[in-house]
Amino acid sequence: MAASEARRDFAEVVNRVAYGKERVIIGRRGKELAAVIPMADLRLLERLAEKLEDRLDAEDALRVEADERDESVPWEQVKRSWGLRYHVEVKRSAQRDLARLPARVREDVARALDGLAENPRPGPPAGKPLKGYPGLWRLRVAGSYRVVYRLDERAGMVRVRLIGHRRDVYRDLRPDL
Repeated sequence: MAASEARRDFAEVVNRVAYGKERVIIGRRGKELAAVIPMADLRLLERLAEKLEDRLDAEDALRVEADERDESVPWEQVKRSWGLRYHVEVKRSAQRDLARLPARVREDVARALDGLAENPRPGPPAGKPLKGYPGLWRLRVAGSYRVVYRLDERAGMVRVRLIGHRRDVYRDLRPDL
């Protein structure tokens, strides 16, 4: 059916498809452009396409799995290579500080360090750069506790330097940390 004819008789075309279960192909200058089909046919096509897509995906997965040269890479490594994950290092002195904290605070600090691996620049009020100490950041944890760390963007590293209560942690702060 020509596009001009379909436009002119649109209501009739819809009725033929909906009630007569016909399939109408619309064209222009002898070229097929579109089709109007019953909803049942569309649903069938969608189900068939989904099944075919699933089968093709499964075949691809089996082909990749069979390729022994295609090694697995840990997800953490992939995220790091895309700059989506940072490696977190803790100085031994900070580890000792962490061990001295109350258990509840220790757990909060551990969660915060995991969070730094995902986002080393959490933003105020939790985290912010330390003024006067280029490259050093502080992270507020459990209200009164702080984690002071150095962020090395190029290496994808968060190097934790100090952990403690806010009244104590800044006493040990030096620019060379």
